[in-house]
Amino acid sequence: MPIFSLPAGFYEKNVVIEFSCEDGAQIRYTLDGSEPQKDSAQIVGPLLLKERAEPYVVRARTFKFGSPSSAVVTNTYFVEEGIKDQYGIPVISLTTDPANLYDYETGIYIPGKVRDDWLAAHHTASAASETSATAEASLGSGIPANYNQKGKLWERPAHFELFDPDGKLCLSQGIGIRTHGGFSLDQPNKSLRLLADSAYDAGAVAGTTRDIFAYDFFAEGADTYLPLSGVILRNSATDAKYSLFRDAFIQSLADPERLDLQASRPCIAFINGEYFGIYNIRPLYSADYIARKYGFASEDVVIIKNPTGGIGDEIQEGFAGDEFPYSKLFNFIKSTDMRKPENYAYVKTQIDIDNYIEYNILEIYCGNSDWLANNVRIWRKRTPAYEPQAPYGQDGRWRWLVYDLDRGLGMFYKSYEENSLANATAVGSELWYNKDEFTVMLRALLTNEEFKSQFITRFVDLLNTSYSAETVQAQLDALLAIYLPYVPQHLLRWNLHRGSMERYLAEIERMRTYAKNRPDAVRGHLKDYFGLTSP
Repeated sequence: MPIFSLPAGFYEKNVVIEFSCEDGAQIRYTLDGSEPQKDSAQIVGPLLLKERAEPYVVRARTFKFGSPSSAVVTNTYFVEEGIKDQYGIPVISLTTDPANLYDYETGIYIPGKVRDDWLAAHHTASAASETSATAEASLGSGIPANYNQKGKLWERPAHFELFDPDGKLCLSQGIGIRTHGGFSLDQPNKSLRLLADSAYDAGAVAGTTRDIFAYDFFAEGADTYLPLSGVILRNSATDAKYSLFRDAFIQSLADPERLDLQASRPCIAFINGEYFGIYNIRPLYSADYIARKYGFASEDVVIIKNPTGGIGDEIQEGFAGDEFPYSKLFNFIKSTDMRKPENYAYVKTQIDIDNYIEYNILEIYCGNSDWLANNVRIWRKRTPAYEPQAPYGQDGRWRWLVYDLDRGLGMFYKSYEENSLANATAVGSELWYNKDEFTVMLRALLTNEEFKSQFITRFVDLLNTSYSAETVQAQLDALLAIYLPYVPQHLLRWNLHRGSMERYLAEIERMRTYAKNRPDAVRGHLKDYFGLTSP
């Protein structure tokens, strides 16, 4: 492989990079993210990188007659006066062949052939007379496109570099990338999954393990951080046009001892040297993540997506039939009198009640309008029966994962007076998100005096502490202080809020108004629903 005289990083002045390699080999290089080929430009002397606002992405490999070409070496150089003082958050450089993103047939970042084929098949627009962009605008979200395809076939190789704010290179390895999300992928700045995989990484050739990211992304502590096999560069999904951190903010209020939460850390991302702005680094929920966190084999992890209690619910992690225990439990709760202590005692062997209550309180407090029928994930360790003596997380009970709270805390001008408790316990609703099958479990359990008492007591406690107006506003201010220096450039990059900081800050104030008034509003909802005098 070629050897660079200077490591990737931040440099205040022009730099000169010298290259060396084995005798008889040639070094070919690129600066556009593509992998060097035999006909790429040849290194014949030092490479001068002059000061400029955009980083240089230098990719090089050696070619020698009669031998295979070497692995590609990728280094990103930020060469600009003041660069070491420019960022107070991590900087990420992703490098991949531009075709992996923008090729009509195979690029994962564009509507592409998948979109045009769908349009042609459905006769909703003529691909010959209407551009994909126009068709997308007229059809709305969720239409098939290259960028919302899933699975290994739509994974592409890339190189991942992470720099601390001083420019120190903390991670550099080959990875797989996929797009991440649902309707939020219709936005121009898309979320990406970054997947550690030694198959993409030259560093694994020598026998090193590169199927994880050996880095403390969330400053958990050198001896305690959880190595991750996948992270998300998250655009804030529905909130990508608004505060840029709504889901991360709401999750930061919750109790990590009772809930599985996605830690978050903002970063500045560049793709092939192009500024892509603010993203949030988040752990990817997966079998590997759960297994590493709770200390058991990933093969025993079951994750069900948007469970309805029916046979055939989508299994995100696990095997066909892994939904049966939940289906059995769901139907037991739905058809059995939960007021009877013996029935509730059985439920407690199947559900982590503390987790379930904490989860529902968080969703109700924040008023998430994309919940109940969507954005629900439950998990358990596959065991033949409840194992009460097992370590936490290994007892076989169902637990709920928290994620995608972007439509909470007043998103889309939802009022702080919105009665989310009534929504979550509705009977006979014909709305898509809270039909009976999505509310029956909580409704049934709330008929049990022990569960109801625990639910009310915990809710009131949280409204007085973690979800109090003072606590939530203080956390909002703390996060805003981190993001604010980088918002103006991000708004201009993606034409958000018409580039207006005034408009951006108005959205923050809507969140603040919600935070100030939500606790009293929810106390009123609790009084009304449970017939309380003073919750």
